[in-house]
Order: sequence, then structure tokens, then C-alpha cells
Amino acid sequence: MALFDTPDQVNEVVDPKEKRRLERKIDFMILPYLAVCYAFFYIDKTTLSYAAIFGIREDLDLAGTEYNWLSSIFYFGFFLMLQAACSNFRTLATLRALGGAAEACSDPSFMLITSMWYSRKQQPVRIGIWYTANGLGIAGGGLLGYSIGSIKGSLPSWKYEFLIIGALCSVWGVVMFIMLPDSPVTAKLLTVKQRRMAIERLRENQTGVENKHLKGYQVKEAFVDCKLYIFFILGVVGNIPNGGISNFGTIIIKGFGFSTLVTTLMQVSH
Repeated sequence: MALFDTPDQVNEVVDPKEKRRLERKIDFMILPYLAVCYAFFYIDKTTLSYAAIFGIREDLDLAGTEYNWLSSIFYFGFFLMLQAACSNFRTLATLRALGGAAEACSDPSFMLITSMWYSRKQQPVRIGIWYTANGLGIAGGGLLGYSIGSIKGSLPSWKYEFLIIGALCSVWGVVMFIMLPDSPVTAKLLTVKQRRMAIERLRENQTGVENKHLKGYQVKEAFVDCKLYIFFILGVVGNIPNGGISNFGTIIIKGFGFSTLVTTLMQVSH
């Protein structure tokens, strides 16, 4: 590798204090971007829920189970903005399906990014850090919903929800594209020695840093592994109630007699 000029550099002795400084530097280089992005995932996921109490069902004449279907089709920043231009169920459902296809890789990508930068022992804590940003998304979504719902403009409030939150998600996507390092090998914020250290500390993972080739035997190995199906079942069981609460929570709360804006604030604590 280009980072290793001599054989001695492969197993060079690293000062523990220097190693800890490198780990803290990597934390600040990676975790804030992943955490904020993960919070946005939840915020744009619940945008339809806020749009529901701001009149989207009435404006688009959503009948029967059409809103239920929309809530089961996912979301993505750019496509979220386009949803403000929708005039019926079909166009809204199409955009949400396209957005869902674009965002489906988010969790697997975050897991891969984490594994590229951290050892197996460090990964659970780091995954927990960016995953708990869901809580920030819950609170932030409620505050954003209240703020956007207070706008008195020429458009219905639900359109402002899609436009503003979609724009914020898109801007953060650009920030991540520019600022998030591609891999330890090419990270510009690390010195050459720090890059070597970052790679060397992952030796125990026995997975390499980056591999962009799909290998058939690995796919087969995954599908015959019972753990894959256990995780799949856990994901389905855990997200069924999550989907219902996320998309129908505002409707349920408003049904108790709260005003639209107070309903958005009630979501902060949920």
C-alpha cells in the first residue's frame, strides 16, 4: 500500500496516548455527520404525519386507506420537496416510493461506514451513538412542525412542511458528501501516519477497509445463516409499531381535542 513505505511501518509501535487522540479525532470526523443525518431520517419520516394534521388528507382528497398506504411508503430529502407539488394520491405515492428506494441503503451504509473506521469492540458503542439520534429527530421534528405550522403564507402549511424539511435534508446530504471522509486511506484530515494507524487498528476485524466487489459465495453464506432471518424478524416486529406511532401519532393526539400546533408540540416528548 502507498501508506506503508517500509516493512517496519506495518507493525510500528504506537503510543497509547497517540492512539486515543486518533480515536477521538475519528469520532469527531465521523459520528456527528452520521448522527445528524440519522436524526433527519426520522424527521423526514414523520413529515407526512405532520402534513396529515395540517390538511393534506383534505387537500388531496385522500380516501379510505390511501393515507395508510402513503405512510408505509418511505421518504427522501429531494423527493420530499417534490411532494409539495403533488395534487393526488398517485403522484404522492410514486414520489414516496422513489424516495424509499433511494433511502433504503441508509442503515446498511452507516453500518459499513462504522465498520471501516472502528474495531469490532468499538462498533457497538459508536452505532449506539448515531442510532440514539432518533431521539433528537423526534424532538426536533416536533419543534420544526410547530415552527413551520406557524408560517402564514400563500401555500398550505403541509406544503411548507415538505419544502422546508426536504430542503434541510438535501442540504445536509451535500454537507456529508463534501465533509464525510471516504475511507481511512484517503481521509484528508488525517496525516499519513494517522492513516496508517487507523488502518492498523482494524487488523483484528479481518474484513479489510473497503471492498466494492460483490462475491457470490458471501451472498450464499448470508442467506443460509440463521442470524440473518432472526435480525429480519426483529426488524419487522420492531418497526410495525414504530411505523404506526410515527405516522398516526399526531392524528391520535389531535383526536383528543388538542389544536394543530399544540399537537406538534406534544410530539416532542413522545
